[in-house]
Parts: sequence; C-alpha cells; structure tokens
Amino acid sequence: MNKHEMYTYWYMPFTEVARIEIENDGAEACETPGDIRYTLSTKSDTDELLRIQENWYCDDLI
Repeated sequence: MNKHEMYTYWYMPFTEVARIEIENDGAEACETPGDIRYTLSTKSDTDELLRIQENWYCDDLI
C-alpha cells in the first residue's frame, strides 16, 4: 500500500445485485489496475445482515 492506492475489504451483503463504476474526470486516459473478489451467498445467509451503500470521491488528482 502506498499513497497512490486505496484498499477496502468489507463484507457487503447485497440483496440482489451489485454495480461498481469507475469514472475518469480527467482529460487523459488512465489505467485502473485492480481486482474484485466475491463469494456467492444464499438468501438465508444474508437475510439478517445489514445493507450499506458506499460512495467514494477524490477531488485530488494523483
């Protein structure tokens, strides 16, 4: 991990679907290396878990 990386590791029980968007507001194209890992759960596994919504914004250009 360094000042140019962001790391999150949360158990996120989505009810039906999940969507991840990465948007480039800059004038130049850039690469966004990374990976997404997931485990499928049954409805009974997630019925009693809380739901969250996460938004992350960065105003500083790297």
